[in-house]
Amino acid sequence: MHVMAVLFCCCLLSGDAPRAVDNQEWIQRDLAVARHIVSCLPPDGVPTSAWLAKLAPSRDERFELGYGGRRHDLACYGGYTTTWITLVSFEDRIVSIDIKNPLEKDEVEPVGRVLTPVWSKYAQLSEGTLHYSYRDAVALADFRAAVSAALGAPAKVAVSDAYAGAYALLTEPASKLVFGDICYYGGTKPEGRAATDSLVAGEQVALLRNVLRSMNPVARVYAAAALLKLQANGTELVSTDADVIEKIRTSKILLQACFGSLLHEQTAAVLLTNKDDKAK
Repeated sequence: MHVMAVLFCCCLLSGDAPRAVDNQEWIQRDLAVARHIVSCLPPDGVPTSAWLAKLAPSRDERFELGYGGRRHDLACYGGYTTTWITLVSFEDRIVSIDIKNPLEKDEVEPVGRVLTPVWSKYAQLSEGTLHYSYRDAVALADFRAAVSAALGAPAKVAVSDAYAGAYALLTEPASKLVFGDICYYGGTKPEGRAATDSLVAGEQVALLRNVLRSMNPVARVYAAAALLKLQANGTELVSTDADVIEKIRTSKILLQACFGSLLHEQTAAVLLTNKDDKAK
């Protein structure tokens, strides 16, 4: 029972001038937060609700993954740093937790020196970052089984190195994917879109069929849209794929989608009928 992902990130202060990281009250806040989080680890056997009640995060954003799964994006505010935590749960059981704490150069000595001993049992400061991850393999397998019972089990297929990263991103329930084409102020392609496009370009239909049945709801919609486009261009889909796509399309889960620099919540039905993702 172990291994996965949470985030322990620092709050940056505005301005280009070097900061004086010498506010002892703020450093003590960071220390208190670190001690409290470590006191909650490891979470073996603790129900999600009880673990969250003990952690008492400053912020808890919840995203439904479907079929009993949920992702929590948590924040615990300190002084100089904020601890960001990504938690995946299945039916009140913790599947995974990820913690990562990158410190700015001017924080490594005054803040890192204080936090490193607290985290020494679970993480070491490496290249300015503290990182902890946890995964419950049994809870993950049960979540996978619940999704498979509804959408069918993914096929056992070989994944080449060229597509391993994209496939891992799209099948990971903790991946914070956003549906869209070009997003954010820089006009960049969301990583879920880029990963899906790479599978399409490589004609990795078998992998797309597995992503259609993944534990990540945004990835499922990306795969559904891609397979519908491939079908329109002559790729034959089996009847089970069509059935799964219809289940995804009629799901009531709200998904994050980007339209330019704005993020919205939309259902799969809306996203799959968007003019940019309809089969042509």
